[in-house]
Amino acid sequence: MKDYGASSRKGVIMRERKGLLKIVLGSMFMVILGEAVWAQQPVSVSSELYAFWSSLFYNCRRTEAPTLHATLLLKAPIDECLYGVGSPLNRYLAETCEGGRWKRNGGQVWALTKWQEKLWVGTRENPICTTMGFSNQTTPIFTPFAVCEFGRSYWVPPLPDYLGDWRPPSIYVYNTRTATSRRVAFLEPGSMGGLPLIQGVRGAGVADGIVFLAALSGTSSDNASLVLLAYNSETEEFLGWRPMEGPDGVRYKNTRKWLNHNGHLYGTAWVEGGGRIIRWAGDAAAIKRGDLASLWNFEEVGRLSQAPANIAVYDGKRLVVGTRPRDTTQVLRGGELWLSPEFFDHLTAEDADKWQVVWSASRYDPDLVTAVATAVGDLVFFDGYLWWGTEMEVEQAWGLHKTVYGKLIPGYPSADDELAALYGTWRPTSVFRGKNLETAAPEIDLVYGFSRLPAFQYDSATRQGRWVIAPNRMSKEPLHGLGGFCNWYQLQTYSMAVFQNKLYVGTAENSQRMASGFFSFPDFAKPQEPTRGLWGAELWRFENAHALGVAENLGGIGNYLNAAVRNLLADDALYIGTGNTSNLATIADDDVPEGGWELLQLSP
Repeated sequence: MKDYGASSRKGVIMRERKGLLKIVLGSMFMVILGEAVWAQQPVSVSSELYAFWSSLFYNCRRTEAPTLHATLLLKAPIDECLYGVGSPLNRYLAETCEGGRWKRNGGQVWALTKWQEKLWVGTRENPICTTMGFSNQTTPIFTPFAVCEFGRSYWVPPLPDYLGDWRPPSIYVYNTRTATSRRVAFLEPGSMGGLPLIQGVRGAGVADGIVFLAALSGTSSDNASLVLLAYNSETEEFLGWRPMEGPDGVRYKNTRKWLNHNGHLYGTAWVEGGGRIIRWAGDAAAIKRGDLASLWNFEEVGRLSQAPANIAVYDGKRLVVGTRPRDTTQVLRGGELWLSPEFFDHLTAEDADKWQVVWSASRYDPDLVTAVATAVGDLVFFDGYLWWGTEMEVEQAWGLHKTVYGKLIPGYPSADDELAALYGTWRPTSVFRGKNLETAAPEIDLVYGFSRLPAFQYDSATRQGRWVIAPNRMSKEPLHGLGGFCNWYQLQTYSMAVFQNKLYVGTAENSQRMASGFFSFPDFAKPQEPTRGLWGAELWRFENAHALGVAENLGGIGNYLNAAVRNLLADDALYIGTGNTSNLATIADDDVPEGGWELLQLSP
């Protein structure tokens, strides 16, 4: 395997962080000095922020009311024997494991699409380890449920220490008619005619039986690239792969959700400084006859100043995209909703510069820096409204707060300041709905969320700051309940789908990881104890736009180690691809469920 050095990557991360910090600091003075002081409740120490959260979450009562039955279709394979962190005996693809411990590296169904009776699945291995590695968290972790070896892995070298837990991802096909599956690709570097190192298969879509699986390749921001792999779903024939770039030669770096609407396939692509929406313009019939000339014909139909993540149809006449505030000069708005122009059949290149921003996280969260770290989660049009949720990574928001105000306030943060910042930047997911977004008077409701949130006020005259409990910037109360669906550890709305005229919302949930000691947070009082009753991703159901959300499942869809409903796909059934990074939970006859991703079918 090629020796993938770490020096270029670390330089890139340092430049990215300095750039982000420069943007935040450069804009903060205008924003802070120009704001009215609308906060009413100053707090001085971390204990008061703890009390704020505790008063909300201490008495949560939640009850399941399931209507669907779950069937396990496919499970990540056991694929490694671990003898210990850094042990020279550790072996990938081992056939025996005497004296060791079996391990499942497959951690996410990162991509999911369906054509006729075939589900196409793209995976990512040890995702939480590699994500932490890219954030410079490389101290090995070992809990009863999971391990991250980082630089002590026997894969280092040739891999850099932050990628020590990387393993090759795979592509699977599951046939719902025959209940059979096969792995159609094992994405090793150099295979399939020179494939680069693939981090994982993150997006998927299909048009007229031609399947595209969108993979993230590379080992750093310098060489990150979006690689498409194409298949004929009917024959499962591999058609080829290609690193993607725009018509202007700009390299596509990443992706997330893809969408088919009116028979047209749209994808999201991240570029330096923003993103693109692309539409496939190939000839499926010709490709199936063996003429591949049009296989890679894509046109850019949207140009955005943020990274597009999730994509949906709005009112049948427009597309809408939720973004992540990365690689962008618009970072101070946080994640945004971008609405396309109206179209009859499909978008074209003439529409690329006609998209408009209709909402941003900074219009809700009263804390400027926390809004910067908030992305738009999944979104879907249901019962006359667009619905969307938020996503955030607490460690990112917490770290950014300390970095920004550490530059502005002498001696900041103290030990209590650090803990206060953790409470102050923690954000359980919020859910919104909106209509008339294309007009000058959009109607946006907070469905689940918070009327008041912690916000940090900085006084440039004294170079001091304090936390306050402030109204949200919408000045609205949540219609139905608390953010996180009354679970403080539920930080992300990962997936949404409409199935049998009902809205389903899937989440990512972190209480099990918190309870098992996986995270590197300091020991702190929890506003809601991470007990077993909270463990596992949740699936919520809405009967109509005005009904309360009902818990379809509160415990990982039958496996409390399923920490994320990573993908929802509505077709003849509701299909779920989970995220489950408990790579050491592999003992079949104990009382702990199995780790590793799952493909599930939910039906009445």
